[in-house]
Amino acid sequence: MNTLRWEHQRAGSWFGYSGELMVAMVVRVSDENAPEGWHWRVDGARNPVGWLNAGHRKTVDAARMAAVRYWKRWLDHAGLMLADPPHHIPLKKSA
Repeated sequence: MNTLRWEHQRAGSWFGYSGELMVAMVVRVSDENAPEGWHWRVDGARNPVGWLNAGHRKTVDAARMAAVRYWKRWLDHAGLMLADPPHHIPLKKSA
């Protein structure tokens, strides 16, 4: 299955990339008034009306999967495919 490429950050958060574009972020909830867990958000593109591009999960893996599901849904809606790995299209040489 195609997925986002995740990179762990020093502060403990995760950045999700599609090709070279960072489209998702997962961060640990550190607010004492909020339930413990992880916040996910996908900002790589504008949301269609009625879609929520962020949420909360109890584990980092669940938060990353929620972000991947949202990104895949957005790509399917837009008629695009995930970059896995980045594909390079050679330019035609002019005569």
